[in-house]
Amino acid sequence: MAAGRKVLLEMKKEPSGKAVVILTIIEIVIIVVATFSTGILTSASSCASPIVYPHNDGSMPQEEYERQIEELKIKEAEYRRSERIRSFIVASVNVAIASIPVMVFNTFLRKRMSSLVVFLVIHIIIWYFLFMSLTTLFARAHAPIIYLYPEEETEVNVTLSLKGKLTLTDPVYDKDLGWTVTASPDGTLTCEDKSTYPFLFWEGILAIDPDMSQGYCVKGEDTAAFLESSLSELGLSDEEAGAFICYWLPMMEDNDYNVISFQNDAYEEAASLYVSPSPDTVIRVNMMWYASDAYVDIPPQDLSSFNPSEREGFTVVEWGGEMYGE
Repeated sequence: MAAGRKVLLEMKKEPSGKAVVILTIIEIVIIVVATFSTGILTSASSCASPIVYPHNDGSMPQEEYERQIEELKIKEAEYRRSERIRSFIVASVNVAIASIPVMVFNTFLRKRMSSLVVFLVIHIIIWYFLFMSLTTLFARAHAPIIYLYPEEETEVNVTLSLKGKLTLTDPVYDKDLGWTVTASPDGTLTCEDKSTYPFLFWEGILAIDPDMSQGYCVKGEDTAAFLESSLSELGLSDEEAGAFICYWLPMMEDNDYNVISFQNDAYEEAASLYVSPSPDTVIRVNMMWYASDAYVDIPPQDLSSFNPSEREGFTVVEWGGEMYGE
């Protein structure tokens, strides 16, 4: 009995600063692990869509075909919205269940309702950011390469406005001023320190809402030939297309199938490119793709409308891509 009273008396005392710090660390670890493990699982499970887009084999009037495609796009958007809400609910429940024991023990230990209030506020903030993360596809922008081809040697400033953040640049990107280089007609870029580069390189995490309603499903063994043809149609030179294929093909050629959709408006919204002086021709190629074990029936894209067919004057070229659901 005496030992029991001693324990109760000890529990009534204000906990030490060390105990509070340790408990707070435990709280944070539990919340972070529960949040991100659930976020990864639920967001990954919502990548696939049951909507199947039909081909038009010529038996359907083009106007009717386009109307059906628009209806299916709306259905897919509704499906993805419901999946994201479901993911948010599942993640929230998981976080709550994982942290309730710590919350109760913490409140009991500190003997203050204020600790419970603080704990709930922290949860609301975490749930908000979790909801935001599950309602947007965050994709890694792989190796976007920017080429500059002025008609004469010109000082050029290039800046990026991303829905996301840069993770790697070469040469170093000034967060306030961007890149400022002297560009030569052959594409050679000279920095202020006299170092030279063939292109500007960046990678980042983008919040992008891709349009995967049209594209191509290509066998892995046919991917190289497909890319050669498509990149030429999109406006890349043989050298630029070769660099693109050298980067991406090793990830794609051994897959059963690759589902590929070149992004236009969605990429422009996620990664705006500003160049001064203003270029006469801008060619941007962005590929969103994922590997598939089975053939996916998907309407083809009209690539001829993406970029200018001819290069005139000061030309800026960029290529890059993302793996869907990465």
